[in-house]
Amino acid sequence: MLTVACERSFSLLKCIKTRLRSTLSENKLEAFMLMATEKEVLYEIDNDEIIKLLKSKSTLLLNKLSY
Repeated sequence: MLTVACERSFSLLKCIKTRLRSTLSENKLEAFMLMATEKEVLYEIDNDEIIKLLKSKSTLLLNKLSY
């Protein structure tokens, strides 16, 4: 079972880290991998709460995310 999970992770890594995105920093790549493997958790998160949090952190994001 562990081998299957490993293979699945490498497969996801190939999808996430394409040629166009090969310059991703390790932190961003790790975040994308976590989101790809734990998508059930993401479905439970309220998008409006995330947007409010991002708006409070950055004036640039406040302008971009205002609707």
